[in-house]
Parts: sequence; C-alpha cells; structure tokens
Amino acid sequence: MNGLDEPMAGTLVTLVGEQRMPVLLPIRALRPNQALFVCSDHTREAAQRVAALVPETTVEMLLLQDAYALEAIREALAVRLAGHEPFLLNLTGGTKPMTLAAFAVATAHDAPFVYLSTEGPHRSLRSRLDRYTLHGGVPVLAESLALPSLITLDDYLRAHYAGYSVEGPSDTA
Repeated sequence: MNGLDEPMAGTLVTLVGEQRMPVLLPIRALRPNQALFVCSDHTREAAQRVAALVPETTVEMLLLQDAYALEAIREALAVRLAGHEPFLLNLTGGTKPMTLAAFAVATAHDAPFVYLSTEGPHRSLRSRLDRYTLHGGVPVLAESLALPSLITLDDYLRAHYAGYSVEGPSDTA
C-alpha cells in the first residue's frame, strides 16, 4: 500500500462474497486501475453492483463454477493471474475455500495481500486495512491503515438494493 496517497499499481484481486463492503472499501481506499473480482453465480450480482460504484477502476470478473472447490479455485486464480504481476489480493470476502486458495496463490507468487478489519479493538474507531507481505511463506503485517470515510449512504444503498433510486421531491406525504 502507499499510505492511501497514490493509486495502487497493478491489479487488486478481490474475493466477492455476500457482503459488499469488504469489496468496496479496499477499492475506494487503494484506488487500483484494475480489479479482478472472483465470484460465483451466487455473488455475481453483488460483484456487478460494486463494480458500478467504482467507474474509475476497470473491473474484470473471474466466475467460479463452485465457490467451495478449493483446488479448482486455486487453479483458476493461478491461470488467470499468470503474467499479470504485480497483484495484491484482498482476502476479506468470499468463502473460506476461496480465501485458502487465494492465500496459496499469494504464497506461490510471494504476493502481498490485504484484509479489511471492522471488528475488535478498532471497531469504535474506524475500519482498518491491514497489508501483509510474505517472508519465507510466513505472513508479516507490513502496514495497518485506519480508513477515512470512503462511502456515502447513497453508495451503501446502491450496493445493496436493486430498486433503490434517487428521485426529486414528492408532492404527496
């Protein structure tokens, strides 16, 4: 990470689960030019909604056949990311097998990864984005950043509700 001063170089690989904020907040914080959303049929709509909220980022999708088939996920990620370094993995979302597969890819490529923390002792303060590097295959916390406010209520509602729209004032009460 760059202390949030400059847009991130390379591709942000993001695991997409049912929760949208672990996808949106790191993208808003890191401002990558490119992102790869790893999703399933079940989470494709969530991925598309978040992608619409980050028009400055080119988003591609890696659609998984089974979000629980660890080896198939690892293989699909390895094939898709071959020759696309540098990349940074966001391990916050997705299924646990997706996280394990992505961590295996990170280890194989000695690639850094991030995790969005919204619980624990920092919950009353702000969300934190922790960046890890690998040293001999062992993750080491390299940086932990308190995130500023990165979304509006409008962003949140657009990410979660298909029928949400903003309209002018109404004459009816």
